[in-house]
Amino acid sequence: MALSLKDAVATRVLLDEHIAVLQAEQKEELLQQVQSLIEKSGFDTSILTTLVPQQEVDATVKPGKKYTDSINLLKGLIRWQQRKKQLKPKYRDPITCATHSGRGKKSLWMIEHENNGGSLEDLLIDKD
Repeated sequence: MALSLKDAVATRVLLDEHIAVLQAEQKEELLQQVQSLIEKSGFDTSILTTLVPQQEVDATVKPGKKYTDSINLLKGLIRWQQRKKQLKPKYRDPITCATHSGRGKKSLWMIEHENNGGSLEDLLIDKD
């Protein structure tokens, strides 16, 4: 049985609407999975809205695209965050017992110690 042009166009419109509904359901399901992963990992969900403006997100998502790449990216980020190495402290403040790893910006107590004529060697934990 062959369809007339009018019937074929009507069928196509119905299929397009059905595809749009399925894509919206898939997107909502993905969003729930991502939110669940973020909550389990302890991340603040508000960080996602600040990373990429919504207009850019909408422009990059193609209709019918599976969102597995985004899920894998988030899972990788969560695994990386969980296994991030904790640095051992290298310096200790003798007054407050605050510590510093020696990486990044110096703590105020380290700067104050140097301004008072001390050296960082005085603050070393292991003076081997």
